[in-house]
Amino acid sequence: WGCLLAGVLASNIAQYVLADENELRAECCLLSGFLFKALFRSSLPHPTADRDYALYSVGEGFEVTSLTPGIDFMSNKFRCDARQLVAALKWVTEELSRAQYSLFFGQIIDI
Repeated sequence: WGCLLAGVLASNIAQYVLADENELRAECCLLSGFLFKALFRSSLPHPTADRDYALYSVGEGFEVTSLTPGIDFMSNKFRCDARQLVAALKWVTEELSRAQYSLFFGQIIDI
């Protein structure tokens, strides 16, 4: 839960507090991206190298069916609100693609 909440918080700080400072906003987006990426890196069935995520998918019909087996992140809206998480992921991927961090944000899209 900590990585998700910290990733959403870093995304919100970058979006609302650091709106005028491009370098700090990009760094905060990278921090948020690293926190979201930590979910993949901490679970055994997922690859650890960035290049392995180019053709990697999670979900029904694929080798790995869930992000973290046995944990439902959306089960309690007070821990992780799905709307805030999706909004944070969308904003971070847009910002990182705008700043040309293409390989980095590719993993976040898989979430």
